[in-house]
Amino acid sequence: MYPNTVLFIFQSLPLVSFFLIGLCIGSFLNVCILRLPEGLSIIKPPSRCPKCKTPLKWFDNIPLLSYLILRGRCRHCENPISWQYPAVEVLTGLYFAFAFSQFSTDPLRLIWALCLGAFCILLSVIDIRTMTLPDRIVLPAIALFGFVAYINPWLGDGWKERAGNMLTGFVVGGGILYAMGWLGSYILKKDALGGGDIKLMAALGMALGWDRAMDGLFIGSIFSGLLGLSLQLSGRLSRQSPMPYGPFLCAGCLAVLFCPKLGFIYWLRIN
Repeated sequence: MYPNTVLFIFQSLPLVSFFLIGLCIGSFLNVCILRLPEGLSIIKPPSRCPKCKTPLKWFDNIPLLSYLILRGRCRHCENPISWQYPAVEVLTGLYFAFAFSQFSTDPLRLIWALCLGAFCILLSVIDIRTMTLPDRIVLPAIALFGFVAYINPWLGDGWKERAGNMLTGFVVGGGILYAMGWLGSYILKKDALGGGDIKLMAALGMALGWDRAMDGLFIGSIFSGLLGLSLQLSGRLSRQSPMPYGPFLCAGCLAVLFCPKLGFIYWLRIN
């Protein structure tokens, strides 16, 4: 029994390590979530309590652990610390650990999965908080995905195939959502989709290719529709109330990243 326990702990070390790395990345994402939409520096000033503005010591800034030790309250003013901080850290940690469990044998795919996941978590939380997807994040991501497309393993083999799939993903991902937004605006006589959603879908198409982007869009739309309908039926959301769409696009694309069989294009190809 003892040797088996030691073996289990040893085999779990990489998974735990990626969870801890994810906690640290999640802590950094929290800084970006709060500061980037406001156009603030993510370097200066150092982290501080948003209520009393007291700079945080290093031992009050340890991902998740500090929140638990302080019982969710500032050490100085004792005001509650937003649940967003531990939630984003734990979510990122779990995502990193899961990505490692799926792609540990393919380092390049693992790196891409980690970067794309952090990007999606960042924008999803910003969209939930502010109902916006800032250009200062999405546009640089589009440029970056285009620049490094030649080493993106999700786009095929060889730089020509990858470049073609990247461009097709950009056009199809952004174009389909633009058409959906135009049609929705025509029917509803009001804006149905924001420009940020279209740019986000274009970026995801560049990162994953047109086929995974379309499957992600389809799955994300189903998630969004079901949640919106359930909230309306329960009286928690009116028909006139806006709902962020970015988190559903991100969730759908990450779902097909890990499980391509969820997508209808996947099944069309094998049948």
